[in-house]
Amino acid sequence: MAGKEKAAKRPSCTLAQVLETGALEVHVGGVLIGVVNPKEFSTGSFGFGFQGPVAIKLKDGIAECQVGLNITVKHSKPESAAA
Repeated sequence: MAGKEKAAKRPSCTLAQVLETGALEVHVGGVLIGVVNPKEFSTGSFGFGFQGPVAIKLKDGIAECQVGLNITVKHSKPESAAA
């Protein structure tokens, strides 16, 4: 419907709650990939983030990899930044 604005969706938690939670381990296939830390992103949204090297054991060796992982709380970007 033209002219009607949707109600803004709210995040399921606050930045303070995320910060209080602290660091979390991320495992993929039973392998520790990294420890994500609470963070507020440059966009104003918040969640957890990790960047760094990871060695993944292969059947016949090791794969040296780079991981960049952002876990963003849905609807956490401030309304003023969302437009």
